[in-house]
Amino acid sequence: MDATEEIRDEERELVERASRALLGLRIVGFDVLLPRGESDVHAPSVLEINASPMVSMHHFPWSGQPRDAARHVVDSLFPRTVRR
Repeated sequence: MDATEEIRDEERELVERASRALLGLRIVGFDVLLPRGESDVHAPSVLEINASPMVSMHHFPWSGQPRDAARHVVDSLFPRTVRR
């Protein structure tokens, strides 16, 4: 599920802080439980961190906007190949 448009700043910052703590990993995927609704008083929770994330799911999500995640992975690994 792609929920990029629903992510709040503090939720994004949680994942960014966690990713900076993972030294040596160039690509990492996070599964995060995001609280939603008036009755949900829980904070965002990192459920899982993947050192080898499944990128294809972002191209064909069962819900939400498709994202070209593979292009971003390749661009981060080979910055000189980025199309401008």
